[in-house]
Order: sequence, then structure tokens, then C-alpha cells
Amino acid sequence: MPRSHDPRREPPVAIVLPPLGEFDATGLAPRGDHEAVDFADLDLGGQDAAGSTFLGCRFVRCVLDGLSLSRARVAECLLDDIRAVDLDLSDGTWRDSLVTGARFGAVRAPGATWDDVRLRASRANLLDFRGARLTGVVLEDCAIDELDLGGATAVGVRLRGCTVDRLILDEARLADVDLSGARIGTVHGIEGLRGATLDMGQVLELAPVMAVHLGVNVR
Repeated sequence: MPRSHDPRREPPVAIVLPPLGEFDATGLAPRGDHEAVDFADLDLGGQDAAGSTFLGCRFVRCVLDGLSLSRARVAECLLDDIRAVDLDLSDGTWRDSLVTGARFGAVRAPGATWDDVRLRASRANLLDFRGARLTGVVLEDCAIDELDLGGATAVGVRLRGCTVDRLILDEARLADVDLSGARIGTVHGIEGLRGATLDMGQVLELAPVMAVHLGVNVR
């Protein structure tokens, strides 16, 4: 059963990890179980960790390009200074975790469930959360070319100090989503903004798109 979300609670600014042990295997494998493991300075690109569990782990200065974390469970983890051109997080479950200083090409997380996850000071060409469920997620000081929330359910999500060139909201369901701290270029699926908070400057910038959507003739 999904956890109820307290709108006053936010994802951790810092993660307190247990004593960590070094990753001593030659690589990751599907359905692996990893608890309190330190993945440091590793190239994990192209590996298959689908269905794996990571609890209280740290990934620092790792290359994750082509890594499959499809259907993986990630909880109370820190990911710091990671790199990936393409990363598969589809249908995964993430909670109470912090991703900071990341550089991504495409992060593909359709159908994922993220609870109380913070993405901070990171760069991404594409964040694909199509059909995902995001609860209490905070994006902070991030530069994102395309953020795809098409068909997603987002509750208590915050964007702070972010730049989003293209925001996709087709069939999105938003509740208590604060976009007022972001600079947003274009919005596709303007009706998906229902349930979002915007500042006045954003409303004025989006007014022409809203007018077209409503069939209003502005002269």
C-alpha cells in the first residue's frame, strides 16, 4: 500500500548512511541484494541490475551509462557525481534518496514510483517520467532540457531554481505541485497544469498558450 504523503515533509538534504563496505564483486547482476555498499569510482556502464535492491548504499563518481535498473528498489541511498548518457530506471521504486551533482543524457523512468527523492544541482537532457508516480519529489538547481510528465501522477512535487526548456504534461495529474521556482520554456499539454502553482511571471509568459488552448482571440 502506498505511503500517505505529509506535505510538510521533504526529501533529505543530506543522507546519513550506515557504515559502508566496498563493492567486492566483478559486476552487478539482475535481482541482486545490496545493503550498505559503497560503489565508488566504478564504471558500471552496460550492466544489468534489473530487479535489484539497493538499501543505504552510496554511488560516488560512478559511470552508469547503459546500466539497467529497471524494476529496481532504491531506498535511503546517496548518488553523488554520477554520469550516464542513457540510464534505464523504468518501473523502479525509489524513496528517501538524494541524487546530487549528476550529469545525464536521458534518464528513462516510465512507470516508476518515486517517494521523497531529491535531485539537486544536476544536468539532464531528458527526464522521462511518463506514467510515473512522483510523491514529495524535489528538483533543486537543475538544468533540464525536457521533463516529460505525460500521464504521470505528481503529488507534492517542487521545482526550485530549475531551468526546464520543455515541459510535457499531456494527461498528467498534478496535486500541490509548485512550479513557481522554475524557469520554464514551453509547455505541452497545457491542461495538465491543473493542480500546479505558478508565479505571476510564469502566468504572463504562458498566457498566449493558454489563450490558444481556450480558444480565446487576443487582439
